[in-house]
Amino acid sequence: MAKLRTANHLYTTSILSSSSSFSMVEAYKKLRTNLMFALPGTACKKILVASSVPDEGKSTVCANLGITLAQMSERILLIDCDLRNPSLHRVFKTKGLPGLSEVLAGMIPFEEAVIPLKLEGLHVLPAGTIPPNPAELLGSDAMGTLLQDLALQYDYILLDSPPLDAVSDAVVLTPKVNGTVVVVREGSTEHPQLQRTLAALQFAEAKVLGLILSDSKTLAKQGYGKYSKYGKYGYGNK
Repeated sequence: MAKLRTANHLYTTSILSSSSSFSMVEAYKKLRTNLMFALPGTACKKILVASSVPDEGKSTVCANLGITLAQMSERILLIDCDLRNPSLHRVFKTKGLPGLSEVLAGMIPFEEAVIPLKLEGLHVLPAGTIPPNPAELLGSDAMGTLLQDLALQYDYILLDSPPLDAVSDAVVLTPKVNGTVVVVREGSTEHPQLQRTLAALQFAEAKVLGLILSDSKTLAKQGYGKYSKYGKYGYGNK
């Protein structure tokens, strides 16, 4: 299993802005640097941002990582792949329809669903209408073809996935991306949940880039320079 050097402590309370704390900004910059080195030589880096269960800060981490990457004048696309409980459109206060489900069903082209955000180079593709067959849509040839086509237009594509320990939707996406990061939340994610998530990714032969420790109040007090280490089936300082 490939690993990031550190499990970054990120804060899930807000979206990055000019009023964000220094520690929060630096944590995302550190994550950005680690991901850049984790996938060297890849023209378009397609990264799945996953978690074990809901409410671990996955969507906020995905959004803030997209913002941080776009600040480097990169072209970034965020795709809400949680076709059961989408949230990226709420994070950015944009419309949620139409979106990915309509594009995959062949109802509309990508260009009619993608939303450019205020930060130049940053775009979001909302989930769209909640379909009766999320896993089938995400694992379809249409999804693979869409990602291949979009890789010619963007430097990074970040996929906000459904929780791995709840449904199988996210696992079917792993062959279509270059790597997966797993968000764990301090004081919330349970060790068995993380074990099952990593086991599912290992079974799918997914390339796991590392773990991201979110909402770490303890580490926030210590300063952004200190990070917790993690092992193959767990994470430290717990």
